[in-house]
Amino acid sequence: MLTRAELCLAPGDFAVLTIGDLNDNKNHRVLVEALAKLPSRVKLLIAGDGPLRGELSALATRLGVSDRVRLLGFRRDVAALLNACDLFCLPSRREGLPVSLIEAMATGTPVLASNARGCADVLDELGESCIVPENDSESWADAIGRLTGRSHVPNPEHLRTRAARFGVDAVLIDYVAIYIATMIGPDARLLHRSIRLPKEGEV
Repeated sequence: MLTRAELCLAPGDFAVLTIGDLNDNKNHRVLVEALAKLPSRVKLLIAGDGPLRGELSALATRLGVSDRVRLLGFRRDVAALLNACDLFCLPSRREGLPVSLIEAMATGTPVLASNARGCADVLDELGESCIVPENDSESWADAIGRLTGRSHVPNPEHLRTRAARFGVDAVLIDYVAIYIATMIGPDARLLHRSIRLPKEGEV
């Protein structure tokens, strides 16, 4: 089990995690800029590697937050990282299906995401309190700051329930419904509610 101490986090630190290749689309820069506007106990952990690693490191140094930014490189222990941190942020400029956001929600970790369409689609009704304008570091700082005070924290069960909507079972049921509708017509939508996957031992 990954401990916060292994991530160089002190007991009072508030750990913000983001995951993704270090490129322009993932927009990690805005989180580094937001960090400079937040209390020193807020730390930013960036899991991923890519061409902008040096640029992000230089930006952190220029803004005086290099001691609060952890460039973790490529990681395979995503679930452990999420469980060790207090907040997940995804500031991408574009997203199709943001898997890292779904993974964070599945652990019940509070999330903030950009207003990229893919993020809004995943968050759905949760989005109002979790969506932040992608390039506005002031808004990111405000949103993160609210969560450091434990106010406006989304219910972990709501996050897990929404993430489950993108799980294998849920998606497979949707595909089955589409197949039936294609084969026997639009009235097949009435069968959608009754479709379930067989339990282990039933087949």
